[in-house]
Amino acid sequence: MKEESAMKKIIVITQMIAVLAAVISANAQVDWRFGFEWNEMSWLGWSDPDIEKLLIKLENIGTAGGINVNGNASWIDMQPNAEAEINFKQDPIVTVFQNHGFSLTLYLKCDAPWAFPSKTIPYGGQAAPDSAYEQHWIDYVKAVVERYDGDGIDDMEGLVIPIQYYIFTGEIVFGGNGLGDADWGPYWFDTIDNLLYLHRITYRAVHEADPSGYSKVVSAGAVLWDLYADFPDYPEFDPVDPNSTIQQRLNGENYRSSIYTAGWDSLKKMLDSFGNDADGIECDYIGWHPHFSWRVIDQEFALIHNHAGNKPIYVDDMWCNLFDRGYFVPLPGIPGYAQFNAPANPYTGSDWISRINGDFPNPLFTSLDPYAELFQKLNNGDQAVLDWYSANGARRLVKSFASAFGEGAIIACFSMTNDLPHNPLIFHSRGWPGGWINLTGTRDENYF
Repeated sequence: MKEESAMKKIIVITQMIAVLAAVISANAQVDWRFGFEWNEMSWLGWSDPDIEKLLIKLENIGTAGGINVNGNASWIDMQPNAEAEINFKQDPIVTVFQNHGFSLTLYLKCDAPWAFPSKTIPYGGQAAPDSAYEQHWIDYVKAVVERYDGDGIDDMEGLVIPIQYYIFTGEIVFGGNGLGDADWGPYWFDTIDNLLYLHRITYRAVHEADPSGYSKVVSAGAVLWDLYADFPDYPEFDPVDPNSTIQQRLNGENYRSSIYTAGWDSLKKMLDSFGNDADGIECDYIGWHPHFSWRVIDQEFALIHNHAGNKPIYVDDMWCNLFDRGYFVPLPGIPGYAQFNAPANPYTGSDWISRINGDFPNPLFTSLDPYAELFQKLNNGDQAVLDWYSANGARRLVKSFASAFGEGAIIACFSMTNDLPHNPLIFHSRGWPGGWINLTGTRDENYF
């Protein structure tokens, strides 16, 4: 029954986008619009059997496209010091994907601490390299592109489906904990100016390595947690009136009384530059992470077009399910995306939650903290809640893709394709939003 349920979900998804996806033949350039994101966190790495399990399911129902693997091979993983040879760790996953007609979308992560010794960056964080190591980054990018561009020169042995899309740098988070401009990271730990500068260097390196133009750069994907989960003055995005809702929110009228003006200015600066090739080309596509489902995609895309013109949008990470985050994760607080909706005392009612989520909470959830109740009931295997969550996720997924493509996205990828282990002692903690998608029909299996 579990296997059948998962297959039905995949079939529903596939029927919706069948007209958008093309089946890939050997040695053909990939032509697709619908993809998946796989969060690779298993110690098994590219040998994780569940990757192939998903690919086989998708292949059997005629779906082909791209899968971007979020995790594992990054610059520091592939080149641990400035003198080291590059270890192309993604060769096995490229092979696995192409064996089933899928292409890999590769993240270019500038996360080698040896390349920015002048900066204090948490391990795993990204920043622009110091000038002495800038050429090392350029050489790394060119080597990766040359290996996977399919031009017959220094290609990976056995390469059939070249890598076309390179995402740099991954995700840029604008807020997340309700701290506003005091927030930092958790992925990019440098300035927006340095991000844009590194974008231009990376863009040139990719296109110099593959002058055919086949290889493309997707910009850093912005995710608007606090800033913004919605746009209260829509369709006006940047009102100068200090009494406008946006201006009031930016200047402290929010749950944690945080200031967001610098973050807002950085977001606009990034989008303005992406849309202005006269200051140097940063990308071929604007990456975006609409993590709050279909309800705000039209507003977010309108914001992009307002600042970046008609540059095409590539959604490489679109989360569609309801986040199961309790009020006290992280301590003390409420979900980051609720900072501008929650009352001073979130326990006074749930109308503010309904404004964000529509059909949540509902009669299945009766506590004063329905987010925490959702997480607990999912973790405890409450069948009624599992059934509702699965159906709700399917509805949101269909609406999200319809909205993203309807608003002009060229490509969109469904996030969290893999199921994470149903074991709170290993990875789950209150507030983690994954583990119940069950797309592969393996909810009870431990992937670690």
